[in-house]
Amino acid sequence: ERNDLLKAEHIPIGLRKATLHFLVAASDIFLTKEKPVCTMLIHPGLRISEHATVHTKVEKFLVGVKTDLIAGSSTLELDLRDAWEDFSKTKKDIRSFEEVMKFLRSDMPSVSILVLNSKTPYGAVYDKGLNIVIGGNTLGRGVTFPSLQIVYYCRSAKTPQADTYWQHARVFGYDRDPGLCRVFSPRPLI
Repeated sequence: ERNDLLKAEHIPIGLRKATLHFLVAASDIFLTKEKPVCTMLIHPGLRISEHATVHTKVEKFLVGVKTDLIAGSSTLELDLRDAWEDFSKTKKDIRSFEEVMKFLRSDMPSVSILVLNSKTPYGAVYDKGLNIVIGGNTLGRGVTFPSLQIVYYCRSAKTPQADTYWQHARVFGYDRDPGLCRVFSPRPLI
């Protein structure tokens, strides 16, 4: 998955699923007007070049999603329905799939894709709207993201330690909807 993420032209299946889950979670949160923010975190690795690569891929993918939503792509709709059905197992009062699709097609605010690393100027704003945050070690400690619902983590450590993975993945947080939380990571890391 990580090799595909950083070297292949396409977006890997895990990141695709994670991003579509993020869009469905954000739709439910915004439709219920519970919070003015929904966040996804992507931790691909340490290198700034990796963050830039992922930023470009996610940006292109979201443009494609928007185009497919307008065109009424049945493949995208099936994939979004899979995400919605997954959430419906843990969030009994999730908005209907039809409401989610209507929101995504017409009312969805733009998604901000933010890179946080040592080259990023201090003061990034991620306390409202739809945010996808990409980074590495900068995400490890001291940064909290409001309504962090989806985490995509594929970084591998030279010396794996569970506490290090927990810190890097930012799996702990606050003000989340537990029924809409998901962590995506390649099987070897899990």
